[in-house]
Amino acid sequence: MHMPQLGELRRVSLTLPMVKANPKVRRVPIDRSHAAAFQKLLSSFDEEDNLEDILDQAHVRIQALTDEIKVIVHIHKRKIAEAKLMAVIHDATYD
Repeated sequence: MHMPQLGELRRVSLTLPMVKANPKVRRVPIDRSHAAAFQKLLSSFDEEDNLEDILDQAHVRIQALTDEIKVIVHIHKRKIAEAKLMAVIHDATYD
């Protein structure tokens, strides 16, 4: 399925009652009351933003979270091991 680029969407005429971003797709009527808000939303996106950069940033964030989770799990396992060791020492001392 063809996904229109931001440039294609910007070229959509605000005077037409129909939107046709891809010639192979039939014309679809749109609600004209939201056209200005839609154009404002489109203008807020930078043309230089591309999916690859967004995915790279998401990958970096995911890696950071994964590393943080590993540290938390390691600390939790260490606390459990320390508690078990203290229980063994207690049992050995008082038995």
